[in-house]
Amino acid sequence: MKNKNFLIYGVFLFITYSAFSIDGNISSVYLTDELKFSKESLSFVKMISAPANIVCSILSGYMSGEKPFTCMRYITLVMIGMCCYNIFVLLGNFPKKQEDQQSFWNLVHVGTTVLVKELIDNFWFTTSFAVITKIVDKRVAGIHITLLASITNLSQFSHKFYIFSLVQKFGIFYP
Repeated sequence: MKNKNFLIYGVFLFITYSAFSIDGNISSVYLTDELKFSKESLSFVKMISAPANIVCSILSGYMSGEKPFTCMRYITLVMIGMCCYNIFVLLGNFPKKQEDQQSFWNLVHVGTTVLVKELIDNFWFTTSFAVITKIVDKRVAGIHITLLASITNLSQFSHKFYIFSLVQKFGIFYP
C-alpha cells in the first residue's frame, strides 16, 4: 500500500479490535450454552439497546465531529476495558446454579454489562466512520470510504479464525 494512512488505520483496527472480537464471539456463547443463562434475558436487553443505539449514534456523531482521532482513542480504550471486564469479571464470577443466575442483582449485572457493551460498540462504529471521512481524499471519497469500510470489516472478521481454533485446541467449553 502506498498510502500510509490506510496501512496505519488497518493495523490499528486489527490490534485494537481483537478484545472486542474475542468478547463478542466467546462470551455470549459461553454464557448461554455452557453456563445455561437464559437466552430470553439476553434478548430482552438487546431489545432495549436498539432504541438506545440510535441516540448513541447521534451522540457519537456530535462528539467525534471535531476531533475523531481523539474520540476514537478514548472509545477504543473504554471498549478494551469493558471487554476485559466482561471476560474476566462477569464470566469469571458467574454463578453456576440456575436459581442464582436468575436473581435480581445478577440479571441487573448481566443486563447492564451487555447494554453498555452494545452502546460502546455502536459508538465505536460511528466514530470509526468519522475517522474514515477525515483521512479520505475528498475527490474520490466514495472509493476510499468503501476501501476503509472493507478494512474495518476485515479486521473484525479475521479474529474469528484464530479464536475458534483456540477454543477447539484448548477445549475451553469443556467442563
